[in-house]
Amino acid sequence: MGIDRRWAPLAAVAGVAIAVAAIAVPLALTRNAGDEAAGPTPESPEQTDVGPVALPADNGAGVPVEGQGTLFRDGTGPIMLCKNVVVTLDMPTSGASCDRVAVPTTGVEDRWLVHTTTHRHAFSAPVRVEGTYRQGKLAITRVELAQPDPPPPYTEPPVPCDPPTGGWAMGRGETGPDDWMGLNRLTEHVRAHPERFSDIWEGHPDGVPSGPSGFPSRMVYVVGTTGDVAQAQAELRSMYPGNLCVHQVSRSAADLERIAQRLRDNPSTPISAYPDVIQNKVRVTVVALDPATGAVLDEADRDAIILDEPLLQWLD
Repeated sequence: MGIDRRWAPLAAVAGVAIAVAAIAVPLALTRNAGDEAAGPTPESPEQTDVGPVALPADNGAGVPVEGQGTLFRDGTGPIMLCKNVVVTLDMPTSGASCDRVAVPTTGVEDRWLVHTTTHRHAFSAPVRVEGTYRQGKLAITRVELAQPDPPPPYTEPPVPCDPPTGGWAMGRGETGPDDWMGLNRLTEHVRAHPERFSDIWEGHPDGVPSGPSGFPSRMVYVVGTTGDVAQAQAELRSMYPGNLCVHQVSRSAADLERIAQRLRDNPSTPISAYPDVIQNKVRVTVVALDPATGAVLDEADRDAIILDEPLLQWLD
């Protein structure tokens, strides 16, 4: 799926375009504080989303769970429940793949696998399932078609620096005909020093218009540093004369990648982990927030992690 350029780090390279279709189902299973079934009460009129609820320890019989995703089979292997399935079209052939956040299943009929590719991959429409999660496998007892939830409303991230005297300049703040080359120099320098800097992202003090142009009126390039902000500002300003925000962050690009790689390399359960430059944390998705997975996240530094919806959640 495409990445919204307004949130994404600057692209490092230009790639060859291929046709890609993604089958992805956002979960809507996050529990609220208080009585989930009853909704808001007079005592707590505005319930707060507390994030994914941890699964209880498995007493040997498994844990009842629910989840949403896509059923997938690679050739003659077991049917997997995948957080996402990506379909690649390279005419006249086609293929599909399941992302790393997936769980092998039992109890699923082949009739749910309504889509096939020339590479003998088969997958379902988006589904919601219920079943028992035990020792890394899901015994499914119920399957139904699911409607993907609408994406959450887009919220423009604020620029984490006060504007300079006179405010941010229009556009990128470039004045000379060759100033745009400074952005390349800035990007190369920041990425050459991942132990000192986070990656670069583009902020918009005025937000992004929804009109025909689709271009923001002012753009600010934001760089985080774990060192002295004034020193980094002077260093980077010499390379790029446009709108530039240098701010303090807790973790460098190298710090975030080390945490993400440690989670991806964990052998006990599949984990998706990648740096979120804007939040200066690692965005993580897991199969289920069971005690063992929770321990892995704690060991890796839970304060540095943004935990997205797990594939499976407790059906209490």
